[in-house]
Amino acid sequence: MNKDAAVTSFVLGILCVIPLLNWVLAPLAMYFGIRALRSIRKDPQHYGGKTFAIIGITLGSAVLFFNVTGKLFWEDDALYPDYPRNVLMSLFS
Repeated sequence: MNKDAAVTSFVLGILCVIPLLNWVLAPLAMYFGIRALRSIRKDPQHYGGKTFAIIGITLGSAVLFFNVTGKLFWEDDALYPDYPRNVLMSLFS
């Protein structure tokens, strides 16, 4: 039974928590997971690893979601424009 794409998705899903690589690894985890699920659906006797594929897709999409929301709301100071910067500046100055 071939589980290569599913295990690749799982490993990339775990590795996508690395800060600088997560923008690349999270979409790759999702891609390989979806590819594995499609292969499993077409030929379940030849392909396996459905759980690995689902976990890889879930981890990749969660990391990508939190990265995008973090970029939108926290790094651009949309929610709390002065709070983090002023508190840190008052502590160290």
